[in-house]
Amino acid sequence: MKIPFSQTHSGLALIALFFLVLLLTGNPALSETVGLPVKVTSSNQDGATMAIPRWKGFVLPTDPNRMWLAVADWGAQANHLVYTTNGGTTWNLPGILLPNDYALDYHVSVAGDAAGNLYTVFPYGNQIQLRRVKYPAQSSADLDPLRIVHTGVSQPRANVMIQPGNQRLWVFTRESYVPSQNVRYYYSDNAGQTWASGTADPTNANEVRIGSMPYVNGQPALVVLYLNNSLGFKYYLWNGTQFEARPDAQIYSGNIGYDRAFTHNVVAGDNFHLVFGSGDTLYHYWKKYNNGTGAWQRDVVDYSPYTQGNDWEVASTVRGDELFVLYRKSLSADTTRGQIFCRKWAQSSQSWYPAQQVSTLAENVNNHWPNTVMQVPSTATAIPIFWYTHLGTNDEQVYFNEIQLPPPGPCCLGTRGNVDGYGIVDLSDLSILSSYLMGMGTYLPCPDAANVNGTGIVDISDLSYLVAYLTGGGVALPVCP
Repeated sequence: MKIPFSQTHSGLALIALFFLVLLLTGNPALSETVGLPVKVTSSNQDGATMAIPRWKGFVLPTDPNRMWLAVADWGAQANHLVYTTNGGTTWNLPGILLPNDYALDYHVSVAGDAAGNLYTVFPYGNQIQLRRVKYPAQSSADLDPLRIVHTGVSQPRANVMIQPGNQRLWVFTRESYVPSQNVRYYYSDNAGQTWASGTADPTNANEVRIGSMPYVNGQPALVVLYLNNSLGFKYYLWNGTQFEARPDAQIYSGNIGYDRAFTHNVVAGDNFHLVFGSGDTLYHYWKKYNNGTGAWQRDVVDYSPYTQGNDWEVASTVRGDELFVLYRKSLSADTTRGQIFCRKWAQSSQSWYPAQQVSTLAENVNNHWPNTVMQVPSTATAIPIFWYTHLGTNDEQVYFNEIQLPPPGPCCLGTRGNVDGYGIVDLSDLSILSSYLMGMGTYLPCPDAANVNGTGIVDISDLSYLVAYLTGGGVALPVCP
């Protein structure tokens, strides 16, 4: 989609000024470079890194060099959870098995809390199972007991998220052709030992696909795609006691059949983004929350006559006010060939940067299912990307690459205290600051925000100030420098 702009008498002057700035500062798109792919592991499982729209990666908030990836696989060689401590240069394969056997379904979903504990959910028979992997999540000794979240009757599927602030664990479930189970929610405040549950979507649709994420003020949002149904895409927001459809709940109204490749994310706390493939086009819908009012805006991420519907395998991540969309695209009519691309959206200018190919090795020919982490800290200098290259039957090679970013602008915006850079001041910020001051972490996502009281150094007085603010102690957060 091309968006026209008005031509005025000053148009030529503006264009000249643009090229002068470009000459002096360089093309901003070229300041973001693509790294070199690194092989992570092998898998027997086709769909090893599948999204729709589950995240399989997690970055430690206090140290972005520490990352984990859940890999669907089966067989005695399986490594269901791999990790790196050096930003992806090398990967460790500790032989962690998430179910109680070698087979991990490709519908596995991963989330992590502020302390670096991982929560994985996956289907096993007619159950949705949960496995918590305690930080540092580097060996089988870090596995908590397996817990049952949901027992269904027909192919239950799920995804998982952690609510910022209170660190509540949420799991959402669906079932194929069982309308009464579409869609259920479960939440736990004790790492899955006990659960509260209820109905998140009362539509009772026959076939749905679901995603979830923290949205306004960190409240959970459920995103639902109604397959072969004119309802299209809707979202439901937790109001503290139940999920409700806000006035803007209908994101896209229309029947897209059984195309189900989509991703969603939130930028700067309250800018909702949905990306999905339909036909030969990868669409983008977005809007600011604005108390649930206003119209959704639309544009196009990419187009290809050789990529149709579910072949738009897509995922997304966020840094600050930037959305990064990862997707597979075929460049020819040869269906055994497909490349992985990344395209950045800047919320401030509401515009796209040029797409960049990340699957660049000679063996990266038949590539599938890019995946990533839900969000990276606002001070991160790289966007992690995972995918697999199909070499043959039971021969999937999992790769890692990154988009290397220029240092971001000021991370402290508005008031101090938003230590993790995720847009709101809550208990997650307190956890990261505590870990740093106690020597349990060496990285502060936003040092200016961590200097909560504004005295110029980060020390125990900042922790006390943040506690006072969060507990209603009558103090106001100072403005950012």
